[in-house]
Amino acid sequence: MKNFALTLLLTVLTFHLATAAVHCPADTLKCDTLVLKNGIETHARIVGVSGNSFIVQYCDEDRQTHIHSADLEAIRFSDGTQFGKPEIKQEIRLKRRGAKALTPKRIKSTGKLQLLGAFLAAPVAAFSILAFVVSGASVVLVLSISLTVLVIYLLFRGISNLILAGRLRKKLKKQESSF
Repeated sequence: MKNFALTLLLTVLTFHLATAAVHCPADTLKCDTLVLKNGIETHARIVGVSGNSFIVQYCDEDRQTHIHSADLEAIRFSDGTQFGKPEIKQEIRLKRRGAKALTPKRIKSTGKLQLLGAFLAAPVAAFSILAFVVSGASVVLVLSISLTVLVIYLLFRGISNLILAGRLRKKLKKQESSF
C-alpha cells in the first residue's frame, strides 16, 4: 500500500510540474527593439505593415498589435541596424506600395502620359477661353480656368517625372557599375 501511495504521489507531482506554467524569458536577441515617442522601449518582432502602422508580435507573448508609425521614435533591429523617423516613414511608404515599386521606366511612362494628357487638354482649354470671350458666361470662365490649371499641372508633373526618371536611371547605372 505504501508503494502504491508513493507511486501515485510521484505520478501526480510529475504531471503537475510538467503542466505548470513556467515563465520562460524571451529571447531578446532575435527580437527588434521599438522605441516609442514616450521613451518606452519594447521588444517585439515586426510581422507586417497595415496602412500607416506596423503589425508587431511581442517576444514574450503570442499576441499581435498595431503600432502607428507616428508613435515610433526609432527601431533597432536584431541585426544591429537602426531606423530613425525618416527611415520609418520611408519603410511604411515602400511596404504600402508593395510590388508597385517606382522604377525609372514606370516613372518615364507616367511622365509621357501626363504630357500627352496636357497636349490633349490644351485645345479644349483654349476653346473654352475663346467661348468665354465670345459669350461672357461665368460658367464658361470657371471651366476655362479649371482646364488651364489642369494643363499647367500636367505639363509640370510630366516634365518633372521625365527628369526624375533620367536621374534615377543614371543613379542606378552608377550603383551597378560600382559593384
